[in-house]
Parts: sequence; C-alpha cells; structure tokens
Amino acid sequence: MKSKVFFLFLFIVVGSSFEVSANPTPQKVIVAGKVLNYNSEIPLTLILNRVGVSREEADIKIDKDGNFHAVFETYIPVDAWVTYKTNFLIQLNPSDSLYVIFDGSFNNRPEILSSIQFQGNDAPTNHFIAKFQQMYYSNEIYYDWDKKNKAVKEYEPDDFIKYNDSILHRAKIIYEEFIKAYSPNEKNKK
Repeated sequence: MKSKVFFLFLFIVVGSSFEVSANPTPQKVIVAGKVLNYNSEIPLTLILNRVGVSREEADIKIDKDGNFHAVFETYIPVDAWVTYKTNFLIQLNPSDSLYVIFDGSFNNRPEILSSIQFQGNDAPTNHFIAKFQQMYYSNEIYYDWDKKNKAVKEYEPDDFIKYNDSILHRAKIIYEEFIKAYSPNEKNKK
C-alpha cells in the first residue's frame, strides 16, 4: 500500500500522455546525460517499466565524471526510473534521444528534480513530468508515512475508503496547482 495510490495516479497522468501506437519493428531509444557531483560508489540505474512485462534494467554505461549512456529498443512508449540515491520518472518514446542532467549531491527527490535539465526529443514533456513529481514528492500525501501506515493498520474499511478518497482529492489539487504554475500545453497536461 506504501505507494500504490501514487503509482496509480502517476500511471494515469503519465500513461494518458502516451499516444500508444505500436511500431511494427522495435525502435532504438537513447538516454544519455551527466550526473553532476557524481560519486562512483553510488550506482546509477535505468529501470524500464514495459507494459505487460516485468521491470527491466537497461544496460547503462557511466564514466568517472558522471557521463552516462544507455541504449535499448521498444515498440511503444515506456516510462523509466532513473535511480541515483533516489529515483525519478522519465518518459521515452520509440526512436527518442533524451539527454538528462541532474545534481547528484542531493539526497531526495524534490531537490534532484529541482536541478534536472532535459534536452532532445520530448524534453518539454519530461520537464513537465519532473515539475509534477517535484510538487508531488514535496507534499505530505507522499511523505507522511506515519499517516499512511496508520490508515492501513487501523482504519475500518469505510474510513480507509474515505482516507483514499482524500488522497485522490489532494492529488487532484496538486495537479491543478501544477497546471496553474506551469501552463503546460494539452499534450503535457496529460
């Protein structure tokens, strides 16, 4: 239950932005970038969430200066978690080439997401996804684990449903604040 509500909400938000049309042949996707203030003792991973398939770790190469590069193939859009100390979500489409820069000196998502920069295909969409995640992960609906644990352990079914409804309501408010703050176009609103 720890983050099921968030993942459902994020899946709806990010998943609805995909214009799903499968390519007849897999297309190459390139993710490259730089971790500023890189520490080689901390692993960098790229976890692909492929629809209908278990999570898959992309083969990622990184040098001593924090420059990284990964290539994989996909038929349809895919979301991926970039993991270094914590993680953040990016969206990748078949034949995309995305360059990601972030500050590795930070230990939590909101700080890393505040430092992130994108270049390449669909950089604007990934920029908006990062801004939304920054708002979400800075909100108590994400970080108040005591309240979540109490709800799971102590609430009766009716109270638990009310609690989940309140989380969904607050998530919608975050989304409305995101729209107001960043004025994304229709594609990026989805």
